Amino acid sequence: MIEAQHGARLLAQRARLVEDPGGVELAASATLPLTARLSLFGKAAFVAVRTKSSLPASSPAGAADGSRSADSLAPLVGLGATYKLSDAVDLRAEYDHASNLGKSGKTGKMSANMVSLGMEYRF
Repeated sequence: MIEAQHGARLLAQRARLVEDPGGVELAASATLPLTARLSLFGKAAFVAVRTKSSLPASSPAGAADGSRSADSLAPLVGLGATYKLSDAVDLRAEYDHASNLGKSGKTGKMSANMVSLGMEYRF
């Protein structure tokens, strides 16, 4: 969930815009081994996204209350590194960027960035 606070005061009340994108991706990736334990990777993907946008507000700002959703297909790129801890366990760090999430006339367009750290286990 991406949340943006807008400091606009409406008769001493606050409104809060909440953007909530979620979806699935289809990606192609390439790996470049640097050493026996360390590899870099890159990926290019498309992500099918449903973006929900809501503006919950309490009275008297309640006149601005509302929500909308939109489906879109957005490009995503990512970079990362994998470090081999053992034959079965890898440590993974990744950065992803997706753009053109949502639709201008409904939810507004936005971009999203994600940094993740994870562990892979092979059986």
